[in-house]
Amino acid sequence: MCVTTCGERVVVGGVLGDMKVFDLRTLSSQPSVEAAIEISEAHEKVISGIQAVNSSTCVTIGGNDGCVKVWNVTDGTNLAVSNIGDVLLDVCVQRN
Repeated sequence: MCVTTCGERVVVGGVLGDMKVFDLRTLSSQPSVEAAIEISEAHEKVISGIQAVNSSTCVTIGGNDGCVKVWNVTDGTNLAVSNIGDVLLDVCVQRN
């Protein structure tokens, strides 16, 4: 559903609320489709937006669950959650 690069990682948000992190450093001449990190229930419903904050952190939004989450993409931990309570379609991040 959505994708971003986060340092040397590609982070993908799915229609089932799942998130996958692919580490580009581990790809060989024959790329593997296995994710380095898989979070099956990152959101309750579709992830409609994802944005890198820096090389180890990204922000996701669940389009229909009204939730914004901050993730550490090096280990898959959830760093913060904010329930907006409305349908969200995109996320914008301002870098400082």
